Amino acid sequence: MNKTKFLTVLVVLLLALNAVTLYFVWGKRSDDKHRGGGRPYSEYISKKLNFDAQQTEELKKLRDAHKAELEALRNEDKQIQDAKFKLLKDGSSDSLLLDSLTNLSAANKKKFELAFHKHFMQIRALCKPEQVELFKKTIEEMQKRRMPPQGGRERRP
Repeated sequence: MNKTKFLTVLVVLLLALNAVTLYFVWGKRSDDKHRGGGRPYSEYISKKLNFDAQQTEELKKLRDAHKAELEALRNEDKQIQDAKFKLLKDGSSDSLLLDSLTNLSAANKKKFELAFHKHFMQIRALCKPEQVELFKKTIEEMQKRRMPPQGGRERRP
């Protein structure tokens, strides 16, 4: 009985943590996603990489396709999360179903990460040779903004 209670509490805590994470990742964003001081993301990238008009148009097409792909993945994730919460609401302890749903959630996260990688590789492919260094610097800046240094302090050289 003790082990069952422990596992139930652990599953509930993990699901709650997952829900909170999803809220912070997706819940606070509006439909009009902006980056870099309120400018649309594609404008920010275009300016940072010194894209010409043709490259900017191609970037907008890539952005729209990427946005649609992410929306589909978010909808899929929502269905998976809803199914996991339904197990909780129903009081189901079907560990095989929970394991399957968790595996689906992990596979969806993988698709999400791969979609981002593919998208940025497509942006890199738009770059002219002289823009590749700007792309690398921009990616590095974006990474630093997303991943603060450990310990909360910025290290200085």
